[in-house]
Amino acid sequence: MNQTALTFLLTIIFFLSGCSSSDYNKTANCNTYFFNQDTSTALYDATFRFEELQKETIVLKVTVANELSEGTVYSICIDSKGHAPSERENIGYFYVQANRIYKIDFSQYTNDLDENELMKMGTIVCQEDGNVDILSSDEKGWHEYIFVNEDTIEYHAYNNQVSTGYYETFIWQKDVGLVSYRSGFGALRDAIELSLG
Repeated sequence: MNQTALTFLLTIIFFLSGCSSSDYNKTANCNTYFFNQDTSTALYDATFRFEELQKETIVLKVTVANELSEGTVYSICIDSKGHAPSERENIGYFYVQANRIYKIDFSQYTNDLDENELMKMGTIVCQEDGNVDILSSDEKGWHEYIFVNEDTIEYHAYNNQVSTGYYETFIWQKDVGLVSYRSGFGALRDAIELSLG
């Protein structure tokens, strides 16, 4: 194979993979556990447990909020069709680097935050190295851990200080993105459950 054909083949491979090596270094936007760069919406089967149990197919919106040298910040929101309070439709901001995804609460994020501030205030919700809970199972407080199973990464967090404490789960699948999301309070009160449709 001559040099021109080899260069052309490598260019096509990079193009099909969704980002070139220069894009990778510039935005670190090739995290294979996050959505494809072209994804702006996705359909999910949703269950809402508020005043009534409601099941709907809903749209999840993925929007670029900011591009930084080591990653990209996205907002993720759902359209609950009125089945959840508006503040629960905003899942969060996600600072996506090549090897990690940090979640930053909507109330804390501004575009003025630099990368160090985002990593400091954010919670790692996806990384290929698992993470164990620093609290013992019977210890009261905010528990969180990351479980890795082949091409799936699960982030689990819950507050057991009270029986109705808040919980949140993200399940990411390699080359797909977010395949499942759950949040709510003890005994499935005010719960949202999403599964990629």
